[in-house]
Amino acid sequence: TPFDIAIVATPPESHRDVAVPLLEAGVHCLVEKPLALRADDIEAMISAAALGGAALAVGHNERFNVNIERCVAVLGDAAGQIGTERISPLAPGASQADAIADLMVHDLDWIVRRERRSDCDIAVLDRARVEERLRHVRCRLDYGSRRYELTAGYAGSTRTRTIQVTPAGDAPQVFDLTELPPERDGDPLSRQARSFLDLCDGRPAAVSTGAEALPVLRLAERIRALCLRPALAVQGCS
Repeated sequence: TPFDIAIVATPPESHRDVAVPLLEAGVHCLVEKPLALRADDIEAMISAAALGGAALAVGHNERFNVNIERCVAVLGDAAGQIGTERISPLAPGASQADAIADLMVHDLDWIVRRERRSDCDIAVLDRARVEERLRHVRCRLDYGSRRYELTAGYAGSTRTRTIQVTPAGDAPQVFDLTELPPERDGDPLSRQARSFLDLCDGRPAAVSTGAEALPVLRLAERIRALCLRPALAVQGCS
């Protein structure tokens, strides 16, 4: 191929068809989140990357948001609660992604990475849908000593991205994820790009990989399945 790296930013249901031939040809791919909407599509991309010796990364740039890093540092390994809110004014257009795959997946990614596992108790606190597509979801993930309450959806005309951390016995701290440092290379996309290049060169990198996308997808699927039940539900880890 005449190039070494590709950024795949098509609708998620087409990521497999676009990325697999590139990966098999040895082209490193940074694929927009979500990597895919089905586990077999992710597995196909992982296999293609292994076959072609290419790097497969996912555009979870919120991993590199300094405000999430600060929130995680405030809580550390102690008990406590974290709440996130991601509200966008417009629902996805032609894409099949819903509020979980389009918005909440950002938080599922860094939470699974932080906790080093995706198995947790799930409680769906609220949801709204248009036909089978979820446009609003509020749920709680219980990891024992730490709980995460996540809100994602489409409403109003403003864009909200906030995170609140409350260590046990301490006052809550709120961070606006849109308030980024003024440094030229301090924004999440620039930091992610540098990390992706490290991955392509075989160096240690914090960028989300295809393998890391699988447990995130499975957690998203569990949340979605509970949301689509007739009544709100709670599910323990299996």
